Amino acid sequence: MRDDVPAPQGEQRDVRILLLEDSELDAELLAAHLSKTDLRFAIERVANRRDFLAALQSGPIDLIIADYSLPDFDGLSALALAAGLQPDTPVIFVSGVVGEEFATNALKRGATDYVLKRNLARVGTAVRRALDQARVRVTQLRTEEALRQSELSSRLSIEAAQLGLWEVRPLTHELKWDARCWALFGLTPEPEIALDRALSLIHPEDRDRAVARMERAFVPGTPESET
Repeated sequence: MRDDVPAPQGEQRDVRILLLEDSELDAELLAAHLSKTDLRFAIERVANRRDFLAALQSGPIDLIIADYSLPDFDGLSALALAAGLQPDTPVIFVSGVVGEEFATNALKRGATDYVLKRNLARVGTAVRRALDQARVRVTQLRTEEALRQSELSSRLSIEAAQLGLWEVRPLTHELKWDARCWALFGLTPEPEIALDRALSLIHPEDRDRAVARMERAFVPGTPESET
């Protein structure tokens, strides 16, 4: 069973919500409460495992809202399927099941929130928070991946140019060299090298320029072209 619940007319539907709910009336009530927010959305309603799985496989979903208990399917099983197919999509349970144990169990298994059907006035806030948290996670993951790619690219470039890699801590002046740095200076590798000693190994005509570039690199936000 599949049923599209329309968003308010005239609004752009840019948030895709997958709703696992066997009650048409409950689905309409939930949509009505979401319509009171400024959220632009489109709800796709399914009521069984087959249609839920098909929806998960049809493309990216921004948010999943699931009833905790259905006649031939249950929310925890849906949560497990979602975690496998769309792990970055937040899941909110909206259910008539009462009891802290049910909610705690759902949250422990990865649900973002749990809203009782008798308190649907809270669903808009829960949905907005879940979407905001998901965006933050995606941004963090993209930033971390970009950093990993940048570090990998830098290391490959350094290896290709047969240059050394070093690391200095501005506050303590602790300095670490990789094996190639030690080899370039004809020294036996050690765990650390004093910054003053390392600077003394640089040719006098290049030392001031090296120190100036290093100090600029310690300033947050300095473009790479200036270091």
